[in-house]
Amino acid sequence: MKTSKISLCPFCSAFINKVFLSEDGWGSQVKCKCGASGPAHEMTTKEFNKGISREDMAEKAIELWNVGGMENPPIVNYKIYIDIN
Repeated sequence: MKTSKISLCPFCSAFINKVFLSEDGWGSQVKCKCGASGPAHEMTTKEFNKGISREDMAEKAIELWNVGGMENPPIVNYKIYIDIN
């Protein structure tokens, strides 16, 4: 389990603790239990060539989720899941 500062869900105010990676590993997205999801981060060719890790992909999704969120988001433990849909 990883730790990061993640803004609460703007719709239901729940703590976010799941970051999903696409099955092929090229995308990542934060999702809430209420069904809300953040913008997806798509891996760039430059990131692929550097060998970006799953944890770094999750952090990119968290950064996108936090844009426009709380000024000081809480520190949350989160898990990385593979989204098979």
